[in-house]
Amino acid sequence: MRKLIRLSYLALVGILAAALSACSSDFDYTGAAVPANQVYFSNTEPSTIQIDKNAGSFNITLHRVDSVGQLTVPLTFTPGEGNIYTVPASVTFADGSKTADIKVTYDPATAKYGSYTGGTIAVSGADIDNTYGLSSYTFTAGATEWVDFAENKSVGSYREDMLTSLFKVENVVYDVKIQKSIVNEGMYRMVNVYSKNYPYNEDGDYDTSKDYYWVINATDPDHVYFETYNSEMAWSYGQFSFTSMVAYFLSKGNTLEKIKQAKPELFGTLKNGIITMPAKSMLVSMANYNDGEWLYGNPNGKLAVALPGYTIADYSVEAAFKGRFTDASDNDFATFTLTLGSDVASVKCALAAPGDDVDKVASGIADGSVKSVSATASGDVELPFTDSGDYTLVVVTYNANGDVVGTYTVGQKLKSSKEAVEQFTDIASGTFTIGAEDKSTMVSDEAWGLLLKQTVTQEAVLSQSQSDPTHFKLTPFLSEDSKYALSFTVDANGTIVVDGVETGLSTEAGLPGMLMASDIVTYVGADTDNGKAFAANGGASTYDSANNLYTFVLYYYVGDGAYGLEKETFKVENSGAKALAKAIAKAKRAAKAKRGAHRNIQAKGHLRLLKHNTASLRLK
Repeated sequence: MRKLIRLSYLALVGILAAALSACSSDFDYTGAAVPANQVYFSNTEPSTIQIDKNAGSFNITLHRVDSVGQLTVPLTFTPGEGNIYTVPASVTFADGSKTADIKVTYDPATAKYGSYTGGTIAVSGADIDNTYGLSSYTFTAGATEWVDFAENKSVGSYREDMLTSLFKVENVVYDVKIQKSIVNEGMYRMVNVYSKNYPYNEDGDYDTSKDYYWVINATDPDHVYFETYNSEMAWSYGQFSFTSMVAYFLSKGNTLEKIKQAKPELFGTLKNGIITMPAKSMLVSMANYNDGEWLYGNPNGKLAVALPGYTIADYSVEAAFKGRFTDASDNDFATFTLTLGSDVASVKCALAAPGDDVDKVASGIADGSVKSVSATASGDVELPFTDSGDYTLVVVTYNANGDVVGTYTVGQKLKSSKEAVEQFTDIASGTFTIGAEDKSTMVSDEAWGLLLKQTVTQEAVLSQSQSDPTHFKLTPFLSEDSKYALSFTVDANGTIVVDGVETGLSTEAGLPGMLMASDIVTYVGADTDNGKAFAANGGASTYDSANNLYTFVLYYYVGDGAYGLEKETFKVENSGAKALAKAIAKAKRAAKAKRGAHRNIQAKGHLRLLKHNTASLRLK
């Protein structure tokens, strides 16, 4: 519409011009005489001047129209607050020159890094015509503390992980200008991080009228943090701002030492020219979303900055538990599927037993004192274990030179094949409805669809543990193989807990590892703000004794990848051995779990769940 209006305006101007030209013969116009001494300041003269702290002077150019003869022009100077500069009372144009340099002087001892001041210079004099251009020029000047690493060598790289989950975009790596402080060693700033180089931006998505700077405090290489960055980028949710949780806590009045002691896991590191930050140690906000509320950024822990002269390498590791394997000699092994980053040359991995110091296990793997299993490519590894318990998979990564470049850990509950098998008694049968409702809109703007692509109703058997009366299982669950059951506990209040149940299914997309299921409240933590929010908004799994109805809100996942969130129900209809036997005979199913791609629980599609997270940012 604006283009049409503009064209209409231009057409009108053309008509008026034609009308005026048609009437031009009706009168004559003689322009006024032009004085010879036309002088002016160019509108291209920069308003901010970077000075050399030790130089003592800089020049500002004054222009004139006629170059004939020598001309001295009087000047006046109105200083600004804190001014340290001296401007001469006049400047002289040489004969034949259309420009003259106004030499502004200062005492280098008074010039402080990062301090800018100045004033306004104006031309004056009865014989000086200043109607041609700008008759005055206002400037600020100072010595910046930020300098390039070397001439034409201030380009580093940035691996983005602030918007990946919020908008389901990739961890792109792109060039960014980086400068260093000459006042504080270890202070860096990135210039225009989210402008034209960010590949998901289009023209108009970012401000080009000035430069934007994101400062990184790496004065302590083991305790790195990012300062707050009100960026140049604005999408439909308004201007983006980014910060680290350390900077957030500092803004609340905490000291840096207090944060180091209370929350050391929130700091990043600077090693070998690469700055990295831990997962969920960063925050992002959008001005027009929930009043600019802070949301978690860097969910994958992949945010990285390579200083000029260094390269970001992909030393990432992902591990998915595939299951327990017991060999012919009754030895138990935990099988994990490892996915290695493109720059990982090899890994060594072992299981840290319950109570082990994970850091010491990692060090032992690296120095050879802890027995480990090696791998040089993505695939399955089998790690021996003995007793049941909560183990930690520890993976040490190596580059092509054989140097240790990282450590990856993930917890996994394991059950020994030698543990006494829990005995169950069948107590009832009924109707098990899988996919009674798609609940994924609790964590995403888009509905993901049902896990099995449809609602499936089947007969199932409810069994109760002989040793723990609060422990139950429903058979079969999602697989035709009846050994996979929906195992759960029910407390006196009717609250159901499903914690890491194997389904026996893999994904159509070929993601490594078995599909697991937990009730969503337990998965995120019943005592967390997210867990309480889910429980209060229809996400609780419960037993209704009055109607003999079990309701499960199950979150299906592979490793950290979300795959579904839906409600399943079991309605008790019969009890007794005959009914149970009949139900077992009929409990067959042909449906398979099929979906196109996994999602990460942190992605949330939109941000409905993440908005509860800010309450958990308080220091303990």
